[in-house]
Amino acid sequence: MAFAVKIVTFIVVGILVCAVLLTLLCPPAWVGVMNRAIKSGNSAMVSFLLWPPGAEKPVNYSFRIADMSGFTPLEAACLYGTPDMVALLVERGGEVNPDGGWPPLIYACASDNPHKNEIIRTLVAAGADINAETSDGHSPLGCAMWGKINTDGSLGNRPAEETDEDATYETFLVMEELGADLSGATFFAATNDNVKILQYLDERGLLSLDDDESGDEKTYLMMTAIFDAPRAAEFLLEKGVDKTVKDKDGKTAYDYAVEYGHEDVAVILKEGA
Repeated sequence: MAFAVKIVTFIVVGILVCAVLLTLLCPPAWVGVMNRAIKSGNSAMVSFLLWPPGAEKPVNYSFRIADMSGFTPLEAACLYGTPDMVALLVERGGEVNPDGGWPPLIYACASDNPHKNEIIRTLVAAGADINAETSDGHSPLGCAMWGKINTDGSLGNRPAEETDEDATYETFLVMEELGADLSGATFFAATNDNVKILQYLDERGLLSLDDDESGDEKTYLMMTAIFDAPRAAEFLLEKGVDKTVKDKDGKTAYDYAVEYGHEDVAVILKEGA
């Protein structure tokens, strides 16, 4: 029995040694193993890979190296990990405000991670810029309110029917508390049909009803028609928004609702359009 235990122990130690050697000799392999540990919630393995037992100092790799899916360890932790994993990776060298690529905060805000709010707090506490945008202008607030990370790693829009209004509202409050720029909040809430956030903005005098800041003269009401947000459309009408306004193409909000086949919004807008 004792001999069998020794054999098993020898095999396990051998596997671990091989894993360490592989990761030391091949950084991408290290990232792949690390990200799998993060996704599986294996905090012990994450710690092991960052500072193997017996090593005099932590593993020293560039945290900008990505796995086959295109995610660095810190990005993977923001998407799938825990606040403790994020804090540990930042402590070991993960950059919260990288010179290139998307800020990790973008991944946290656009994720479905149940620890999203705690991770956002962890990143900001570590110095992340709450308003740092991607190269194409996507803000953390926008990603938190209607963004999602697609399977290919790209950033997409989360349809209203796939959004948890209450959870998004809670994240919005966290973002506001941490100093997020709310200038685009009306647009994000209106297009994602989040009436709870619209009401919050209205109660605090932060609701913007002038335009959608898109630069093409479309009103927020038109955007609710385009993005199929009937509850938001109804809310804006109750606030006195003029549904007869036309954009530079001569179209009203009702016209867009019909054009995009969004019947619920069209019904709301039809009278007087």
